[in-house]
Amino acid sequence: MSYREKIAWISIVTILTIWGYYCVRALPALAAGTGDVGDFVGLFIGCTILSVVVQVALTVVAALMHPDDAEARADEREAMYDLRSSRIAYLILSTLVATAALASPVVVAASPTLFPADPLASAVLVMGNLILLSLIAAELVRAAVQIGHYRRGA
Repeated sequence: MSYREKIAWISIVTILTIWGYYCVRALPALAAGTGDVGDFVGLFIGCTILSVVVQVALTVVAALMHPDDAEARADEREAMYDLRSSRIAYLILSTLVATAALASPVVVAASPTLFPADPLASAVLVMGNLILLSLIAAELVRAAVQIGHYRRGA
C-alpha cells in the first residue's frame, strides 16, 4: 500500500469515526429541536480539533514508517488519481451545497413549526449542518475514489 493510499485511508477512518460521532450526537438533537446553539458549536469545534490532531498524528506515523515514500513527489499516476478523485468530490460538494441552498426557504419556513423556541437559530443550525454534511460526504467520496484507483491500478 502506497503512502498516499494510507493517507486516504486515514482520512476515511478519521471522518467516519469523529464526524460519525458528531452526526450521532448532533443530528438527533437537531431533529428533535432540543439542541442548544452553544452545544452544537462546542461539539463542532471539539470534533474539528480532534480531527486535525488525529489526522496529523496518523500522517506523521505513516511518514515515519516509510520516510522515503513520504518525501517522494507524487508520480503522474498518483497525480491523476488525485485529480480524478478531487473532480468527483467537487461535483458531489457542488450538488449537495446547491441542494442545501435550494432547501433553505423550506427550512426557514418550517423552522417556526419544528423549532418554536428559536426558529431563526435553528434554521441556521440546520443549514450549517447540511453544508457540513456536504463537506463530509465530498471528502469521503474523494478518499474512497482515490483508494479505488489505487486498488485497481487504473
